[in-house]
Amino acid sequence: VFHHPAADAALLGALREHLRPEVEVHELDLHINDPAFAEAMARRFDELYQDWRGQERSQT
Repeated sequence: VFHHPAADAALLGALREHLRPEVEVHELDLHINDPAFAEAMARRFDELYQDWRGQERSQT
């Protein structure tokens, strides 16, 4: 329903142009409601969380 390739490209272009270099942008050729998208997001969140926990532990 909301599929609009030109708008998607404009959004990604603006993100790349304006985000700080250390901010990651991951592109997946998946619909936001696709279970594979949810799995990928959960995996990435877990990676970020584990990295954060490791940093927290090394500071104490």
